[in-house]
Amino acid sequence: MKLNKITNIALSGALMLLGAFSLSSCSDKNDWDVDGSFDRLFHTTSLSVSPDENSAEITFDKTPNTTGYQVECSTEELNDDVEFGKTANSITSTVTTSPATIEGLEAETTYYLRLRSTNDEGKVSKWVYLDDKSFTTKAEQIITLVTPKATTALVEFNENKSLNNVSRIAWYHVSDGQETEEGSVDVNGTELSSNKSYTIEGLKPNYSYTVRVFAGEKKRGEYKFRTTEQLPEGYEQLEWNENTTITDVLSSATQQDVVVLFPQGAKIDEGSITIPSNIKNIYFWGKEGDKQPEWTVKVVKLEGDKGIVKFTNMNLKNKGTDADYIISPDAKAGNISSIQFEKCKISNTRGVVRFDKYTKQTDAISIYNCVINNIGSYGIVNSKITNDNCVKSIKITNATIANVEADGCIVNSQQNGIEMAFTSCTFWNCGQGGKNFINLNSKNPVPVFDSCLLGWDSAIAMKAVSTKKVTCTNTYYTSDCTWSNGKIGEDMKAKGSEVFTNPSKNEFYLNDAYKDKYGTAGDPRWVK
Repeated sequence: MKLNKITNIALSGALMLLGAFSLSSCSDKNDWDVDGSFDRLFHTTSLSVSPDENSAEITFDKTPNTTGYQVECSTEELNDDVEFGKTANSITSTVTTSPATIEGLEAETTYYLRLRSTNDEGKVSKWVYLDDKSFTTKAEQIITLVTPKATTALVEFNENKSLNNVSRIAWYHVSDGQETEEGSVDVNGTELSSNKSYTIEGLKPNYSYTVRVFAGEKKRGEYKFRTTEQLPEGYEQLEWNENTTITDVLSSATQQDVVVLFPQGAKIDEGSITIPSNIKNIYFWGKEGDKQPEWTVKVVKLEGDKGIVKFTNMNLKNKGTDADYIISPDAKAGNISSIQFEKCKISNTRGVVRFDKYTKQTDAISIYNCVINNIGSYGIVNSKITNDNCVKSIKITNATIANVEADGCIVNSQQNGIEMAFTSCTFWNCGQGGKNFINLNSKNPVPVFDSCLLGWDSAIAMKAVSTKKVTCTNTYYTSDCTWSNGKIGEDMKAKGSEVFTNPSKNEFYLNDAYKDKYGTAGDPRWVK
């Protein structure tokens, strides 16, 4: 009995102590109250951007308890210390969906971007930034099309774009990856908005250009183009294709002045052709492109009087050096004003120009900016006609002539009074041992060489000019050649294999040791 009483007393005392402790705890203030500044929304865990010219699409993960998302773009860098919308170039918006589009941006401009969640109670999340902090809008393109001609280009503009602030159009020539401004013009944006086009004038034929359109200093469009060839004015243009022949094309001519156009990369092998008497002036014209039209010529003959007979941008060849020529006026041909080759490759033929039983007069033969290789026993020009009026002038300029195996490999003539000028040419392995570089057959012409280089890949002893008469300026030859009957130029005192970089591949750049002294001579295409 006594034990139970003691137990009850002890229990009652414990309960009293517990009660007292409880009362004491409720009366003391705690030190971990909630800080209202941390009562914010969750921020998005993903933010990305896809920029366009004047806008950008943003994509982000949505957050709970959020009614909108504040977005800010600025050309100035953003951080948590920068107040929302307070930068000088700030663009702000509130969006509700993802993806969302930000409008009103400048093209080709770098922007900083941030986003945070908001709700109707005024709560916000922390700012979220792009991983790279910024993005750049695309370059604007208000040009839709450029249509070039030889010396002009029509620039057309996007009809859905405002052009009111356009102030200048500039164009640049592009060569070897380098740009040079060729011209510019101030324009009236309002007038441009009405016309939606502008014609650039004064361009160069067959040139690569870039045109840019500016609003102040801000570029609004850019377009690359190439002008066309400068076809002769007033000529009838006839198109060759693989389903016809050159003879058929010529027979369809309705005018006496004709341009026969060949597509790039075309292959023509039709045997010999004759230019009929009703055609007075004719161009065989290869269109510009990656690959010149290739014509296995056999021979071109002429009927009647001719003005200009010209080959432009053609790969002219035959099947070997034992027969056939490029062009051969004979007894059926009349007077000819000029035979011309420009920007052509000529190869694998017995001769380039041969006169056979010709009785009339040709005023001029011109070869300009051509590469000629592997020519047989009739050489470049062969006029073994005793008529002193056969050819009045031969001029070869900015050309490379290699591997010509003929007596009189450049010219073989039997007439007096012919003018011969060779300017800025590179000659390689031209001539035969004991024979003439130029054979005049005891006639009186004096060939003129200006800024030419002559080289060989092995020792050769040959004659320069059969008459010993020649005029040379800034012209040099490699020591492989020993001359008789005069010489052409000055001895370089070095072998051809030492002077040129890769002559076996028909590449005639000068090795470094010879650039300073001889770099102003030879075909300009080999000047780096």
